[in-house]
Amino acid sequence: IDLIINDQKIVNIPGFYNKPLQGDKRINHVSFENNEALVSTNFGLLVVNLKQYEIKDSYTSIGTNGSSVRIFASSILKDSVYASTSNGILAAKWSNSVNLNDFNQWHYISKKPNANHLCTWNNSLYFVSDSLVFAYSNGIEIPITSNPKFTARIFVNSYGLHIAQQGNIINYSSSGQQNIFINVIVSVTQFTDGIYWFCTGYG
Repeated sequence: IDLIINDQKIVNIPGFYNKPLQGDKRINHVSFENNEALVSTNFGLLVVNLKQYEIKDSYTSIGTNGSSVRIFASSILKDSVYASTSNGILAAKWSNSVNLNDFNQWHYISKKPNANHLCTWNNSLYFVSDSLVFAYSNGIEIPITSNPKFTARIFVNSYGLHIAQQGNIINYSSSGQQNIFINVIVSVTQFTDGIYWFCTGYG
């Protein structure tokens, strides 16, 4: 794992590469909370300290009865951490006093299979399942899109919540909803000036 700092300095964190594991080390998603990065992998969840440049924790075997689970994406909302798996979305209390390597601390809050693109905005957790986007809050999950569409990415920044789907980008912000129509999107990001950068698979 390399950290690129202010476009000038690269710091390598070798712990993940050197960790002896059987199987796939693929990284599926990264989210950020204060000075930590939550790295979702095919063997579990890593927590990287972005100030001390080290892997702070790794959580594996957190599925039912301590089974190993592939983590597609993860996010933190209020006092809880959420991790999406093939069987649904796991949740646990996010606190230094909780041993998150104990599978008993984790429970499923949603049985939506293969949920992905987890992110939090406006006190809700957003995710994609079966090509629909859902918002989860206070134990209730509500679909916010009605037509199933391929979703390339959901992300949050200072401009609000962005849902990049095949054909358009939906932006939710304090000023309302905006639709930007684009034919093909494979992935997308947004620069600090508000300009979207996206790839189409062709360029």
